[in-house]
Amino acid sequence: MSAAVFGHPCPRQEHQRFLLGMQLGRLDEIEVHLTKLDARIEDKLQPYAEDRALICEVPGMDRINSARVVAELGTDMSLFASEAHVASWAGFCPGNNESSARRHRSCVRKGNVYLTITLVEAARRK
Repeated sequence: MSAAVFGHPCPRQEHQRFLLGMQLGRLDEIEVHLTKLDARIEDKLQPYAEDRALICEVPGMDRINSARVVAELGTDMSLFASEAHVASWAGFCPGNNESSARRHRSCVRKGNVYLTITLVEAARRK
């Protein structure tokens, strides 16, 4: 195996060191950009701090998941008639196929993919 795989490039390979330096520089730039994006997202979500704090009280939810829930559902729950409507909109409500007093199995409906992923992730953390 090459020594570069183990983090020790051959000293004669100046070009490898140059390329590795460029890649490390890119990673540093990406870290700076991610920090700026995180700060901007937190700034934009500041008006919803109280709602996010309530969402974080749910087991499995953290600040990232609470931001996703606010982004996908919003904070005005008057748009939904009940919690069953929210569950249906999120895709957690199975279909109800009934004929002649017999229930038939059906798959879960498609809903908001991003909200579904967030809620499943929170349930797994719990």
